[in-house]
Amino acid sequence: SGAYLFWGNENKEAPLRAASPPGTPGGLVSNFEVKSFDGSANPYLGLASIIAAGIDGLRRHLSLPEPVGKII
Repeated sequence: SGAYLFWGNENKEAPLRAASPPGTPGGLVSNFEVKSFDGSANPYLGLASIIAAGIDGLRRHLSLPEPVGKII
């Protein structure tokens, strides 16, 4: 449902956002927000596909690209 494919720290436009509450020491991430599908999707299949993609990435030892701070 988004126009961009990236992830970011505290970036509200990112389909995958790593966020933490204000005042968290050292910028430790405590929340992940996923906006890659909308309300018409089956939530169980959507979550299963996200978990399967994560497991596949771990098995193949893939690394994340650099996070995007802003969209120009």
